[in-house]
Amino acid sequence: MTSEEYKKLNDYLNLIFLELQKEDQFLLDNLSVITNLSIDYVNILKKYDLSDNSIQNNMTWQDVYLLARDIIETIDKNYLEQYDKLIDNGELEFFYENNGIDKFGYSNKLNKGIIDINRKFNYEDVATLVHEFIHYTNGIKENRTNNRYLLSEFFSIYFEEYSKQYLLQNGFSKVEINCSFRLLNTKKVANSFNWYSLILLTYDRYGNIDENSIQLINPKHTTISKELFDKMCKHALNVFETINKKYEIEILYEKNSELDDLGSYLAQSLKNYRYLLGTLLTYYAFEYLDIKDIVKLNNHINDWEYSMMPLKDVLKTIGVNIENKDFIKKLLSSLEIELKSKKKFR
Repeated sequence: MTSEEYKKLNDYLNLIFLELQKEDQFLLDNLSVITNLSIDYVNILKKYDLSDNSIQNNMTWQDVYLLARDIIETIDKNYLEQYDKLIDNGELEFFYENNGIDKFGYSNKLNKGIIDINRKFNYEDVATLVHEFIHYTNGIKENRTNNRYLLSEFFSIYFEEYSKQYLLQNGFSKVEINCSFRLLNTKKVANSFNWYSLILLTYDRYGNIDENSIQLINPKHTTISKELFDKMCKHALNVFETINKKYEIEILYEKNSELDDLGSYLAQSLKNYRYLLGTLLTYYAFEYLDIKDIVKLNNHINDWEYSMMPLKDVLKTIGVNIENKDFIKKLLSSLEIELKSKKKFR
């Protein structure tokens, strides 16, 4: 890394931190804990064979829709009124090229939620539809709260995995469900985050990155060589420059470049840490929590009462005490229990 490259990297990091201070202070406040969880997650998954051996079947989109409806009815019958209107309202669409991502979004212009499902042509489509519909249940209100932002992936991942349990318990073929999808997808998120986390921690604690920054890093990471740290910096810079170029192309015919908007683009992938937290909380919930409490919280997460609570107090309402000294141990232990139930050791 040259001095000019370090300057560019620090300029990008400054924009990212300004964005996170406005939009995701939780990540900054818990950067060290999330970093350690991300590293632990990847290391635990390395011990297991989680290859995707799922196969396709002949399900139609109507089959997917109706089976997902059966599952949603077992979660909360009150959801059915919303669910049954999705197609008539033009809020649900299936795609068949399998070249995009499944997503829920809210259109201010159309004043409605939009769910896009890219078909995998097996029962994974059912679990995916449930996942996105849960986003719909807590995301169509105008007063979407910060706690909803932090927990939205937990709610959706929990009920996605609940859907797969439902399918297995009702005799559907395991090889047509892809039970390892969430674990593997979250591993990708964690691997990506791990390439940035040490740089973020160093910048957060010590300021601008330079050739001597490796000497300041927390002793937990002293085994990381200067060469590897330089490689991480170079990787981060390359990714940020690629994002910058895409951003400039997108706004070329719309508006002048605005640094605040670029910061949002740069920080977007880092915000995917919520998938990691959501996945870990999901398997913890299967071991320790009551589904009724999770449904209730999903239904009220945007209420004024919950919006005024710190996240730790919101989680206490469903039986999660993140301040308990054994919480992290139980969180990772729940992940191991899930892994042992799915696949063999390597």
